[in-house]
Order: sequence, then C-alpha cells, then structure tokens
Amino acid sequence: MNHSSSSLVVKFASILAAAFVSFLLAERNFYGWILFLALVTAAFSYLIDRTSLADLGNIKTSLVDGFFAAFLALALSIAVPEFIAPPATLVLFGALVSLTEHLVHLMVKKQSRL
Repeated sequence: MNHSSSSLVVKFASILAAAFVSFLLAERNFYGWILFLALVTAAFSYLIDRTSLADLGNIKTSLVDGFFAAFLALALSIAVPEFIAPPATLVLFGALVSLTEHLVHLMVKKQSRL
C-alpha cells in the first residue's frame, strides 16, 4: 500500500472514531449516518489536505479540517431530521477531527522521510 492510500485509510478510521464518539456515544445516532458522515468528511478532508497543506501548514490545515467536519455534520443534521447534532457534539466532533488530523499529518510527514 502506498503512502497516499495508507494515509487515507488512517484518515477515514480516525474520522470514523471521532464521529462514533461524538454522535453515537453522546447522541445515539444511527450507525449508517455516522458511517456516511465519516466517508464524506474523509473525502473533503483529503481534498483540503491536497490543496492547502503545503500552503497553510499542519496546524492551520488541521483546524480547517475540523471546521469543515463540524459544518458537514451540521448540514447532515439539517438534511436528515433523524440525525441529531446539538452544538456541543458539533464542537466535540470538530475538535476531535482537528486533533486526529494533526496527528495523521505528522504520521504522513514522518513516513515520507523514511
């Protein structure tokens, strides 16, 4: 597996874990919507990383990833009434995604040096 695909798998797994903690444990949302949110968020996060990581740096890109993750969760909660996302869980999800993205960026950077 090359660096790009392994980082994408790790990115998806970390976002899925953040979504699981934020929206299943805290709010008891349906697994399918959490999986859908994680897939869409991982795709957007990958696009954000490909376009802005070199320009903005690790920390700013991680914060942008977290902001867009929370925004996507808010959009899903508006579009799907069964998906419950109160403000506290949106903040938790955005913070967890920012933290895990920062760690994923560091991992990818370390792997590319090897």
